[in-house]
Amino acid sequence: MPITTTPRGGPSPQRSQSYDDNNRGVLFWQAEKEADNHPDWTGNINIDGRRFEIAGWCRKAEKTGQDYISIKVSKELF
Repeated sequence: MPITTTPRGGPSPQRSQSYDDNNRGVLFWQAEKEADNHPDWTGNINIDGRRFEIAGWCRKAEKTGQDYISIKVSKELF
């Protein structure tokens, strides 16, 4: 796998077309939400070869005050 560098100078491996994204996903921060109830994070996940939309909301546990992300998996993408 060829190695390039990132803008900070660190290694950045180039992924080949054979990259297996099965049972993996990605979330992107939504800095410009239109309403407070819209998700803080959105993305997609591949589960056993089926791709789904996912969303996450930043929350705080009432009892402990610990921060967490509440996640929702919704419609399948084709």
